[in-house]
Amino acid sequence: MNIRAEGFILIKRLIIFTACLLLMPVSFAGVNKTVLPLSFGSGFKKPNVSLAIPVEISGKIIPLIFDMGASSNFIISTDALKGIKFHDTGKKSRGVSPLGVFVDKQIRLPLIKIGDFTLHNVEGEMTTKKWAGEKYWKFKNFKIPALKNGVIGLSIWKRFNVLVDFKGHRVTLYKKGVYPNVDFTKWIKVPFQTKYGFIGTNSKIDGVKVRLTWDTAHIPSQIKPFATLKSKSQLCSKGFSLMADNLKCFRSTDFISSDKKLPNTTFLFKDLGLPKFVPIDGFIGTNYFFENEVFFDFKNNVMYIHHYKNMVKLSQETNFLTFSKINEAHKLSLGCGAKVAVLGWLFDMSKSASAKYIDKISLVPNNPLGELKPWHGSWLVNIIHRIAPKAKIMPIRVKPKTKTDDFQKNTEELQKYIVKGIIYAANHGAVAVTNSTGPVKNSLALINAVKYAESKGCIFVDVHPEYTAWLNGKAISADKDELSKLIIHSGPFPSAKYPAKPDPKINIYTWGYEINPVFKDGYGYSNAPPIVGGVIALMKSANQNLTPKQIRNIIYTTAMNIDGFKVLNAEAAVKASKEIE
Repeated sequence: MNIRAEGFILIKRLIIFTACLLLMPVSFAGVNKTVLPLSFGSGFKKPNVSLAIPVEISGKIIPLIFDMGASSNFIISTDALKGIKFHDTGKKSRGVSPLGVFVDKQIRLPLIKIGDFTLHNVEGEMTTKKWAGEKYWKFKNFKIPALKNGVIGLSIWKRFNVLVDFKGHRVTLYKKGVYPNVDFTKWIKVPFQTKYGFIGTNSKIDGVKVRLTWDTAHIPSQIKPFATLKSKSQLCSKGFSLMADNLKCFRSTDFISSDKKLPNTTFLFKDLGLPKFVPIDGFIGTNYFFENEVFFDFKNNVMYIHHYKNMVKLSQETNFLTFSKINEAHKLSLGCGAKVAVLGWLFDMSKSASAKYIDKISLVPNNPLGELKPWHGSWLVNIIHRIAPKAKIMPIRVKPKTKTDDFQKNTEELQKYIVKGIIYAANHGAVAVTNSTGPVKNSLALINAVKYAESKGCIFVDVHPEYTAWLNGKAISADKDELSKLIIHSGPFPSAKYPAKPDPKINIYTWGYEINPVFKDGYGYSNAPPIVGGVIALMKSANQNLTPKQIRNIIYTTAMNIDGFKVLNAEAAVKASKEIE
């Protein structure tokens, strides 16, 4: 993202600065890979806007733009670095950054943690301005912290092997020499160079020789308006470019690199605004990464490309473990001795699955626990077991077999069984009881059941804010002040496909995708309650004296703030639990 049509400066200074950066040591500590969640900006119809990853700097979580087109280790604003100690290297400022942002200092950060990898003594740049200035294209329409905070650039990413998966909303970093478990013979192998401080390839676009830079944060792909391609250009679709409307675009029909035919893509057909000495004719930008999964092997300077439509579906990475630092919490607790109840249906009652269960029951008359094919309840159980492998799980069927397509009628019939399920879970020693079956009515019966569970040391974790009425077949949720503060209201962190704004009625957010999808793409509200319930089991196992009030307070106060969303931080929550006497 650091070469743009506006505010470009002398590229040679950038290259000289990059060459002088210290080789910061990376702590692997037996870790071979880490999965980083990607969150995307919203505001346009197409998901082609900037993206952010959570980066921990000296204990503070800061969302930063994932930018493989920026040569530096980082460029971060002074506002984002408030409260963080850093070393002023004393090196002269190089003035204006590539986006026209003034850079006053070159600094050294003592500790940066990216997923499970730790980097020490990292040199980079600090700016007094927002990374993407208010006048920079249409970024003034975005309220995305990462756009104000800054970027993590190529000088850091090239210390790993990197799998870029926009469609899966993740980036996976591998220790150099470590590779994903995929058959790369089915991917397109293309060599690249980084001698200019960027990922570059010598390519041909419809017969025209071009040198392209691969930039995960350039919005969108862009190519010089070559005369030989002009006749093939046409007006861009609305929202394709953030620069302006009524611009020309060009769709390639023959994309060749190193004699390999690559998936075609759409380019913004516009001058790059670069000095003549810069050997770049275009950018492969965000829209290409939404269309293709790309693996960068920085050990051998080759990339592997696979078009999503041609891919054999791979199993999902366990994003929610790293997103909420559950993998780190496992070093402190595995949930031994804790019970978590799941209100639902469609549980797996096979012998192997039942080994995880305790006090299983169906509260719905004539609706046996294992009556139907395993599905919804099974994946919730698997989420909890993955988070708290030593905990016992209490499956409680509360959802009757539907006899009608009337959503309102089915939901209203469900209510009495949810109330009974909460009481049953409390009476049988559950530390948390989760509900992912649908809306729950904000009734006196529910409040009394939740209060009773509280007295027994059990917390109710709900999938949606409780409703008070129906309107045109939709449940209308209660106002924030009407919701019980004894209930933890959980929700999934948004993604490009499922954008959302922070909801003041939601107490805590988790990663929205499950481990092994069994329904559509695996994203859903249902995933949030079992993730929270599993972490409660870790906390209670770490400190059996915790009260429900203390557990809620710890979860809320240790939460990470990512793009305005309060995100569950399991590691911090378990640590805080152990410290309470």
